[in-house]
Amino acid sequence: MGGITLTVYFDGRFWTGLAEDFDGCVIRAGRIVFGAEPADCELYAFVLSRFGELNFSAEAESGEPSGPVSFKRARKLARRALESKPGATASRQAISREYEKMKTVRRADARRRKEAEDDRRFLLKSLKRKRKHRGH
Repeated sequence: MGGITLTVYFDGRFWTGLAEDFDGCVIRAGRIVFGAEPADCELYAFVLSRFGELNFSAEAESGEPSGPVSFKRARKLARRALESKPGATASRQAISREYEKMKTVRRADARRRKEAEDDRRFLLKSLKRKRKHRGH
């Protein structure tokens, strides 16, 4: 049994919508920032017109272990549950994992651009040095 839910909450700065698409133990999540508090009619219009435009995260397990769990594993899972932030649902964790993945992609792209720019500057500097050496 699956379904889709849309939860609207205030995150401290903006009103944010969290869309969860779950099927069994697999969860996909998407996030939309509304800004000001949305009225019911705005939410309804969003669901009807723009819900399909949401970028859902990759599929994630709901976190419930399948099969028998050893005592040490159960203790570790209980400790993690106590240490985790309250209200951190699997969908919010999936969104944060997606954000971290995109952050690493952006960093790698920025590093690649910086290296290309450094190579270009070195080439220009060496050409200028050669021209000066030849008397131009």
